[in-house]
Amino acid sequence: MTTAETAVTALTTATSAPASVKVPPATRSAPSTAGKVPRLGYQIFDMEIHNSYRSAKELIEYLPERYRQRYREVGTQHGGLAFDQRGGGNRRDAVSPDGDPPATSARFIAKQLLDPYDVEYIVCTGGMYPVGTLPDVEYAAALCSAYNDWQTERWLPQDQRFLGTIAIAPEDPELAVAEIERVGHHPRMVEVIMSAASSQPYGKKRYWPIYAACERMALPVATHTTTEGRGITGSPTSAGYPSRYLEYHTNLGLNCMAQLASLVCEGALAAHPGLRFILMEGGVSWVPPLLWRLDQGWKLLRSEMPQLTELPSAYVKRQMRFGTQPIEEPSNPDLLLETWALVNGERTLLFSSDYPHWDADDAFRALPVRMPADMRRRILRENARELFAAKLGQIEGARQGPESSR
Repeated sequence: MTTAETAVTALTTATSAPASVKVPPATRSAPSTAGKVPRLGYQIFDMEIHNSYRSAKELIEYLPERYRQRYREVGTQHGGLAFDQRGGGNRRDAVSPDGDPPATSARFIAKQLLDPYDVEYIVCTGGMYPVGTLPDVEYAAALCSAYNDWQTERWLPQDQRFLGTIAIAPEDPELAVAEIERVGHHPRMVEVIMSAASSQPYGKKRYWPIYAACERMALPVATHTTTEGRGITGSPTSAGYPSRYLEYHTNLGLNCMAQLASLVCEGALAAHPGLRFILMEGGVSWVPPLLWRLDQGWKLLRSEMPQLTELPSAYVKRQMRFGTQPIEEPSNPDLLLETWALVNGERTLLFSSDYPHWDADDAFRALPVRMPADMRRRILRENARELFAAKLGQIEGARQGPESSR
């Protein structure tokens, strides 16, 4: 699923961002963490928070004039399926004391999530990725551009721990690439995000220009579920429309399976060896049996896929990443650890809290107790730091300044 407030002033001169993307100056100071010892002995890197703007008015100013009235009247037009989610998708306690809607107040996010959980960075997934399912791709692309500008100008400057995502409309790859190139130089826009559901499987060559652009700019691509069944995507499951949220949510992994198989079998991963692709909120336990089938089938049918020179599982373990939320919870936690070992989970899994949703995960409690300490640290921190190493190098290098390099 779906504070201190500061931007590092030195980033303005440390990045090659084009003039169309502003890198704002600092607004307020971050709280001092000097002397504070993290509970686990290290800080946490959270891959997912569904932040948003307080009201639609914040986004309108970034939209082209031709779309402003439309947005006032109908919004983003990416409404989901009408399932019951315990009275809504968010935690009731995520509303700030001032009445701000969940995940719209940077200060309250810091108080409720970042500070108590020793979060070093958090990837702001937001909630614009579903517009990728709209049939009007030009409107979808305009919404994405507006949202990306809102992030860089109004959201990210509020807390130096916030990292942004570049929302795109993948059904028009040309517009998507233009947006990636426009925003991708910003040091704190660290990944490209798009809907997990699509009109065609994501391995198809029509989407390859997106992957090539991301590979050039060292930007991972992330897809997010819960877009299945919206807009141009057709039925949310291969069997049709479910009646209950539990059924729908349990089946989200099925679409992830199809997308992963497509990325491998169409040769998208092989053609872009520098690409890293993240599947968010689709689960993980289904990956090992899928890889068993792909590996066995490739041995028998490799003539269909001459671009694959290795087992399909080799590409997946090297280039795919998986968000932990929602974590599968078998009665015997050792079974989960065994499953994760089969997908090289020590390197491929990324902790995702999914705040402020009602089923968000607690970083201190979500992972199995008997997990090896080194694996826990990698999932909670190091895997994400390695994934975003290029961007973090810009951020942290600018923060330290020239004196630190002497």
